[in-house]
Amino acid sequence: MVEEIGHYNGEPFDPKDVISAHVANVICSMVFRRQFKHDDPRFRGLIKIFDESFRSAVGIANFLPWTARLPGDPLDVGRVIANSDALHTYCADIVREHVETYDEHCRTW
Repeated sequence: MVEEIGHYNGEPFDPKDVISAHVANVICSMVFRRQFKHDDPRFRGLIKIFDESFRSAVGIANFLPWTARLPGDPLDVGRVIANSDALHTYCADIVREHVETYDEHCRTW
């Protein structure tokens, strides 16, 4: 992360993307036992999904469920549901890749 920040040569920048990518990679290494290159389109998409979901106001619907059915979807519930579906597909793809490449004789831990 320090090396990536060094590419900005002391110029001001928004560290959100750099920090998000590194934190996401730590989580991915624990969950999927692998890390991703920061320019990987699937990895960038995963970060985008989480970012959109966390920025939405849909959390209000957890406390006031009737707000999820407001006309016009002002809480962007539809987007969060679509993101949840995309996340499920992403994780299913990772699991499928693990199953396809599984080697019972490989002991990495």
